[in-house]
Amino acid sequence: MSGTQPSFPNVNRDALIEQHLHYVRSIAYDIVRKLPPSVEVDELIAYGNLGLVRAAEKYNPARGVSFVTFAHYYIKGAIWDEVRKMANFARLDGGRVRAEANTTDFLQVLAEEDTGAPTPGATLDDDIAEARAQLESLIPIYLLSLDHEELTIADDHSLDFARALERDDLIGRMMRLVAQLPEEDRATIEALYFKGRSAADYAAELGLSRSWGSRLHARAIKRLREAMQREGLLKTDPPAD
Repeated sequence: MSGTQPSFPNVNRDALIEQHLHYVRSIAYDIVRKLPPSVEVDELIAYGNLGLVRAAEKYNPARGVSFVTFAHYYIKGAIWDEVRKMANFARLDGGRVRAEANTTDFLQVLAEEDTGAPTPGATLDDDIAEARAQLESLIPIYLLSLDHEELTIADDHSLDFARALERDDLIGRMMRLVAQLPEEDRATIEALYFKGRSAADYAAELGLSRSWGSRLHARAIKRLREAMQREGLLKTDPPAD
């Protein structure tokens, strides 16, 4: 696959980068609050700047999406990719970090696919339904990201016990669906959620670009969500008009 970056007219890449360096800093400061004190915010800013550059290279204003919206997940994705590689990763809340990183990766693909063009005849209800569908797409990511210790049931006389049983049953049924996914989708989920790979590292192992790794991830999550809908674990999307 070619590594050549697309070239879009009337876009001053250097100006976009310069104008949004402060946005990288705001995202980095938001993320560093979730990490141990040993993590330096300047490191996160440096990683975020790399994501900003990558977003500027790929941005196409003709799609109607603002640059801030487009760049947001590139910046966060670049930061979380590096956080996962840190030597002190074992001391972090692994499930939370994994969920943050994989959610960002998934939403980045959605941002790339969004044309920004309004749907003819779309209503507020349509917009709400679309937003709900996007949020429900994140449910498999959350469930896949839970650590085993987070599933431990300690008190069998509490309301939390019943809730934990329901959650564990849901996760168990979801995992059976993961096992039934096409081999490529199953392998992607295993790499990103059970083996701790990032989408970028997994793509490199396959000899693919980072963006292709993200697309494989998004496809696997979408197929898992569809399987969960068929099994009644998630609500089915309303039919398109």
